[in-house]
Amino acid sequence: MIAGIGIDILSLARFKSLLLKRDPSKLAKRICTVKEYELFSELSHEQSSSGRPTKGEAPSNEEGGLIDHQLRFLSCRWALKEAAYKSLSPHLPGITWKDLQITHSPIGSLVLYPTRKEYRERFELLGSLSHDAGMVVGVVIAQFKGRPGAEGLA
Repeated sequence: MIAGIGIDILSLARFKSLLLKRDPSKLAKRICTVKEYELFSELSHEQSSSGRPTKGEAPSNEEGGLIDHQLRFLSCRWALKEAAYKSLSPHLPGITWKDLQITHSPIGSLVLYPTRKEYRERFELLGSLSHDAGMVVGVVIAQFKGRPGAEGLA
C-alpha cells in the first residue's frame, strides 16, 4: 500500500552557486550518511589524483571538473532525499538527511532505503532520478511493508 509520494526539482545552477559559496565537503557531511560521505571523499580523491572521473561519473574537460562531479553527486542525493522526505514526512515527522541512504545495485540501478532499522521494517522506497536542461528531478514512492492496511494512517 502506498504511504506517500514525493517529488523534488533542483536547479543545478543554484546548487552549484551554493557549492561555490560553501565548502562542498561541509555540505556533503550535512546531507550524506557515513557510507555516502566515503564515496564522496573517494570521488574527490580519485578525481584529483588521476585527473579522471571515478566510475559512474561523467567525464569533464572543464577546469572545474572536480566541482562538477561533486555537484552531480550531491545534487542527486539532495533531490532524491528531499523527495523521500516528502513521501515519508506524514508518517515520520522527525526524519533527517542521514536517515536515508542512496546506493547502487551491482547492475547500477538506484537503491534508496532508510538507515534506521525500524524505518526499513515499515517502509520500502522506490526512487527515480532524472537530470537534463540544468535540472535534477527526484521522485520517490514510499510503500508500507507487510499486508495492505496494516499500518493505517499515522
